[in-house]
Order: sequence, then C-alpha cells, then structure tokens
Amino acid sequence: MERVKKIHFIGIGGIGMSALAQYFADHGAMVTGSDRDASPVTELLEKKGIRVVIGQQAENVPADADVVVYSDSVPVENPERVCAEGRGIPSFSYFAMLGKVSEGKRTVAVAGTHGKTTTTGMLEKILADAGASPTAVVGSLVKDFGSNYLSGTSDLFIVEACEYRDHLLELSPQILMITNLEWDHTDWFPSLEPLQATFRRAIEKVPEDGVIVTDPSNKNIAPLLAQAKARVVDYTKEPNYTLQLPGEFNQMNARAAAAAARVVVPTISDTTISDSLA
Repeated sequence: MERVKKIHFIGIGGIGMSALAQYFADHGAMVTGSDRDASPVTELLEKKGIRVVIGQQAENVPADADVVVYSDSVPVENPERVCAEGRGIPSFSYFAMLGKVSEGKRTVAVAGTHGKTTTTGMLEKILADAGASPTAVVGSLVKDFGSNYLSGTSDLFIVEACEYRDHLLELSPQILMITNLEWDHTDWFPSLEPLQATFRRAIEKVPEDGVIVTDPSNKNIAPLLAQAKARVVDYTKEPNYTLQLPGEFNQMNARAAAAAARVVVPTISDTTISDSLA
C-alpha cells in the first residue's frame, strides 16, 4: 500500500469509499474519483483537495493509476471498471482494499446487525479523547470530527464492518465487536443460519491474543462462541451512561463502545469514557 501513488475510486461518494479516499490522500497518494451524483460527501472530498468527477466514463480513469478501487455496488460492466481491466490496472472492491489497508494494524472491527455506525462513532470518540490517536473509518459523518474518517498516528485502526456478501471476512481484526445479531440482508442470507455461519467464521479468525466484545447471552450469538480462540468480553456488564441519544439501543451501543475502549486502552479512566459518551 505504501507504493500506491495514484489511486482512482469508482463510486467515491459512497460513505465507506469516501473515507478510504481520504485515508489514501492523507498518506500522500494522488486521489481521483467519480460518482453518479454530487452529494455533501463529494463536496467534503473536494474541499479536501480530492478531484471528483460527476458521471462515470472510461476517460475518468487516469492512464497512470497504480490502483483502482470500486464500490461493491458498481457492476462489472461499468465503463471505468472495463477501462481499468483493459489497461491491466489492479482493481479491488472497497472491502478487499479495506482489508489490505488494515493488514498489520491493530484493527478493531465493529460488526453486528444494529448500531454499527453509532457504536463505531462512540468508540472513536472515546479513544481519541483518551489520546490513543486511532485511524477510523465510519459509515456516517461524525459531528465531532466533521468527517466519516479520522486520521490517527498510532497503529490502531477502527473500522465499521459489514457482513453483507461476507465482506466482514475480508478483515483480520485483533478485536472483533458484535453488537447484536438478527436475520438481515435477506437477498444474500436466505435464513438466519447462513448469517450465523459468516459470523462464526469471523469469530474463529480472531487470534488467541485477540478479543471478542459482544453479548454472550444473545441467543443468536452464544452458539457461535464455542470455537472462539480469543477471550470474550461481555459488554452488558458496563453501566448505563449519560447520553444525548435516547433509547435502550443507544445504551447498548454505549456499553459496547466502552467495553471495547477498555480492551484497547486498559488504563483508560471511567471519567474519560463517561465524559466522551456524554
């Protein structure tokens, strides 16, 4: 990845794609991209000096691009994908590239059916306030940072992970958080069992010195932990926190973020956690 000097993103306005584009720009690469429509996200990228073309056509792909990254929603017949393939430019899906970028880093993957974005945002806020200086890729614009990307100086990489089309399995996290689990993405998973199988494989990938942060009493998660090599941390043991967000689901998100923060920074204080969440 350090050798990538010029990189082009097809579908750069996507929430994950735009964060990854900012990551590469932050690391000195010349970044270009295209999307079908302008949006607040493409405007954010342009303000950061990233060239975005609205409309997708072959000539958008720089002839000297080292790598092309495409959104998982961009079909193979997209003219820019066809152009990149014809020129022999290495091309990766968003999640495949995210897996490569996070290799060798202390990766925390936030997965689960509900609350991923909120929990990821809470966790990056706590860790930033604790001085851990994480890099983070989040599925929404986080008000505290004015972006869906946070640039850090440590080896800590926080990423919102998605199980759709088994994308979660592209990652190799040291710490895996599973907020909760219900049948979802019904066009890919015909029932709950195949979805659970994907999470079981993700759990088994976490190394012995890693950690799984979850609710082990959740009836859809509990049977998946039997083959876990890593230590399991129960986030439901965390207390309630004062939040600006209503509802028990957000309390669960906050507990999960707090528990993960304690794993990442064992010396973190209760005050830092509670102040960040407030």
